[in-house]
Amino acid sequence: ETRRFSFPEPKLWSPERPAMYSLKIAINQKGATDAVDIPFGFRSIRFDDTGFYLNGERRKFRGACRHQDREGKGWAVSREDEAEDVGMMKKMGCDAVRTAHYPQSRNFLDACDKAGLMVWIETVLVNEVTFSETFHSNMLQQTREMVAQRRNHPSIVVWGLFNEIYSGSKHKAGTIEKYLEEVRELFRAMDTSRKVVCASNQYGRKELSQVADFCAFNVYPAWY
Repeated sequence: ETRRFSFPEPKLWSPERPAMYSLKIAINQKGATDAVDIPFGFRSIRFDDTGFYLNGERRKFRGACRHQDREGKGWAVSREDEAEDVGMMKKMGCDAVRTAHYPQSRNFLDACDKAGLMVWIETVLVNEVTFSETFHSNMLQQTREMVAQRRNHPSIVVWGLFNEIYSGSKHKAGTIEKYLEEVRELFRAMDTSRKVVCASNQYGRKELSQVADFCAFNVYPAWY
């Protein structure tokens, strides 16, 4: 079922002014009601040869990578812990965050929406890929669920396809690109408003770097 609404002059979401709205959906059936509140925002995102534009303004990403854990707690972090992480990044002067290297909780994304952090949200594809139908179909399912569940967050501005594929692997160029391209095409089919990005440390693998719309290179001076 499709419903259309009109917002003549919506306030735009940005890191400086993270304007948020909420849509409540209720389903009534046989005397029972189920309802959900969906937060969302209005903003435009665009990439071209000159860079990234948010609401028509060119800007760079100033951010950090964030793992969904904490010393002494592992992944059993609280909403307060996640809000504190967002607060620390804002105090650092960040306007963006990358969820390294997996989708992170709705609590964290809600906090990014409210505080004004642009998000690069990433799949779990990291280091190596298993060449099996089970692995690949599971990856497509995870991608499909991530987009369906998270697409209404205005903070999310790009979908991350993979991180450092081939790291520590013997797989050669041309062996994994077709699998990654299928995941990329699923992103594009489900969401035409966002670009697909990746992070790589394989500087000489041109074909791999060109699978996503944009590739960011991880650099580790004096490490590896």
